[in-house]
Formats: sequence, structure tokens, C-alpha cells
Amino acid sequence: MNCKEYLDSNLNKSVAEKRLKEKVKYYLEWSNRVFIITKDKILVSELGDRNILKSYLNRDISNISYKTCANFNKCGYINIRYRFADKISIILPDDMIQNINLI
Repeated sequence: MNCKEYLDSNLNKSVAEKRLKEKVKYYLEWSNRVFIITKDKILVSELGDRNILKSYLNRDISNISYKTCANFNKCGYINIRYRFADKISIILPDDMIQNINLI
């Protein structure tokens, strides 16, 4: 599910936008896709949705470049390393792994 689908599935978009902004923890661009990582999901969007994403995040995201690598390991984690030398590991449900497999 991408960000647009996530919001389109909510009747009250302002509430959905507020919830999304509160939950966003990491933002990643990789392989022509945007990954927005929240507490409970990873949203995937095409880079063409940058203006939509900017309004969701309420900040300019044009200069953010958390893109170094994103790899799946055998345990169903996605490991994302970015330029600040931090590392996060997130367990993804099976349906999300199928979504993310676009990369």
C-alpha cells in the first residue's frame, strides 16, 4: 500500500494525515521508490509522489538522502543503513514483504 492508497482508504483525510505525521520515524529513498517507516508499517511510494509526501510530512523532503542500501535477510527483516551510520531492523508481515519486493 503506498501513501496515496493509505490516505485514500480513510474517509477523514486530515485525521489520517495527522496520524501518519505522528508515526513517521524514518524516511528513505531507494531504487526510485520512497519508503516511509512508521511504528507499524512501511509505506512505499513512487518518487513522483514527492509533493504528496511533502504535505504528509509537513516539511521539505527534497534534500533528504537516506539511501545507501536496503536488504532483506532470511528472517524477513528489512535492514536499512543510511549515511548517519545508524541501522534499524524492522520485522515485516508477509504481505508487506510482497509489497516491498518491488525493489
